[in-house]
Amino acid sequence: MAGKKYSKMNHSYLSYLLLIFCSGGIILGLEVLASRIMSPYFGVSLYIWAGILSITLIGLSLGYYFGGIMARRIKTESVVYYFLLFPAITPIAIFLSRIIYPDLFHYLAASIGLIVGSFIGCMVLLGVPLILLSSMNPLLIALGQSQAHSQGDGGAGRVFGISTIGSVAGVIGTAFILIPNIPNSKGILILAVLLGLLALLTTLISPPDNKRYKYNVIIASLIGITLCTGSLFFQRNNQEGANWHVVEEFPSFFNTIKVVDYKTDRGSKERVYMQEGIPQSVIDITTGESLLGVNYTLLNSAISVHPKAESALVLGVAGGLVPVMLKERGFQVDAVDVNKKSFFIAEKYFNFNPEGITTYIEDARTFANNCPKSYDIVYVDLYHSIAPPDYLMTREFFYSLSQCINPNGILAMNTVQSTLNSRPLKLLQSTLLSVFTDLVMLRNIPDPEILEDNMILLASLHNLPDNFDVDSTDVPEPMKNIFQKMVSSISNIYKKDLLDIRPVTDDMNDILSVYREYMMEVRREIVLNTDKELLLN
Repeated sequence: MAGKKYSKMNHSYLSYLLLIFCSGGIILGLEVLASRIMSPYFGVSLYIWAGILSITLIGLSLGYYFGGIMARRIKTESVVYYFLLFPAITPIAIFLSRIIYPDLFHYLAASIGLIVGSFIGCMVLLGVPLILLSSMNPLLIALGQSQAHSQGDGGAGRVFGISTIGSVAGVIGTAFILIPNIPNSKGILILAVLLGLLALLTTLISPPDNKRYKYNVIIASLIGITLCTGSLFFQRNNQEGANWHVVEEFPSFFNTIKVVDYKTDRGSKERVYMQEGIPQSVIDITTGESLLGVNYTLLNSAISVHPKAESALVLGVAGGLVPVMLKERGFQVDAVDVNKKSFFIAEKYFNFNPEGITTYIEDARTFANNCPKSYDIVYVDLYHSIAPPDYLMTREFFYSLSQCINPNGILAMNTVQSTLNSRPLKLLQSTLLSVFTDLVMLRNIPDPEILEDNMILLASLHNLPDNFDVDSTDVPEPMKNIFQKMVSSISNIYKKDLLDIRPVTDDMNDILSVYREYMMEVRREIVLNTDKELLLN
């Protein structure tokens, strides 16, 4: 009889270890998803990760502390009960956070501020799950010691070791399975359903001795599973607005991309490639023409400077408008984008025809380091959220690009800069001039209240003409105003005016700290001017 009892206890303890493994994975999975969920509201910055890590450590500390107190003060039978109850009720907390966060995050970003708002947002998404799930560890340690399966620190080491390995599995599974294939707002619900099912299954296999405790856990699990499953299939409609309609959304490693159709006041229809609430490509649905004046300025200014150009490299595809426009002008075109879904979306919804265009799914930095050939024009239109990734704004990156350009070639870069702080732009200019011989800027000077200024930078390894005319014959009428403003503002940038500005390098890259305030202000502006349903990812 004693042997059977011991065997049953051992079987139960192993099932509890499996549950602690899975709960550790779900905790880390929630953290990874939280960063993605929050980025359209608060941006992609160190603030979000500071908030996530801070709230995580606080939640773990509180969970370990209260779980330790409970383990000392309650009976073994109750230890089993709470160990099973906490993962059973966690899905309910996740469901409630999923219901409130779209409205709450929009309010926090617009009214409270991005820094404080991001910390509060982390608490809403992660606070309760972290405390409840981390409380399980000391409870299981106490349970193992009471059942003579471990002694002292050995039991603690086993529990925390298994939980940590589970966390690794959770990160890998979330990053490589959930994020590329499922919207993040549904990903947290899927994790919640899995947790509820695990709690239910463990309770059925190794229930508490008290039947009332057993049924409480089963009921709590079923409630959480039902709520989260129902929310997966019956979410409020976020696909329609007063003047817009989400055609399709595409989860990816680089956040969710949405294809959105708009009806304008003029009665026309526009299609937008949108990422984190930011339009990356815009076309007229009827004509298929680009409705971003900067696209025409980017192409035509470089071609005007180098009228004999025949080959072009495009870094950054989005809706694929620039490669197609170049191909239509007879160029041999190579196009590079790190996100393979960009090419699929461009072909399906933005009239991108890959025939005659060589496409590469690769990071721009690695492509530049191993450039397969030289080009007459290299177009750089790279963005992650509001600004280019910091490692794509260094002297080393631009030097690699310079090796991809023919001796008489041109680098043409589209960039958006702050109208309130000129230092980020000067940093970029100084960095370009540390590699290239000459630099010219065309800019769209906006109204004073606008925070950002769209501009084109043309760089070369030879001297550019002081004055040149940019052809406008193919520019659609709605785009001519912006086009003319930009081409009429052509100015040469001189190294002697930037002697006090240190170029950005790989080992001294402070670009994110310099861009910080600008990115925060622009992110807040996006939240204020974008329908909150379009920010949901």
